[in-house]
Amino acid sequence: MRETHKPPLGTLMRCGLLTDEGGKALLMHDQEIPTPDWIEFDEVENKLYLVYEHGVIQDTGLEIDTLTTDNLFETNEITFVHYIEGKAEAQQKVTLVFKEI
Repeated sequence: MRETHKPPLGTLMRCGLLTDEGGKALLMHDQEIPTPDWIEFDEVENKLYLVYEHGVIQDTGLEIDTLTTDNLFETNEITFVHYIEGKAEAQQKVTLVFKEI
């Protein structure tokens, strides 16, 4: 049987989401993450999901508040920033899509 869900990202590493009203969004994490095909925001559940090839889904485990939700609607991508010992070591941009209600 093929894996379709991974454990929530927040249970595997330290991670957090920073946004601003100008449309910048950063997902910071302290361990390597395989590059997802896209990241999906579910406005009903207030959750972000990493979506990988063949439909494998991983919840970020992050709580998304109202202000962050508003800021996410101002962007179409999230920059993943891998931090090692307090320094940004790698960055990658991932397309943000919004789950249809």
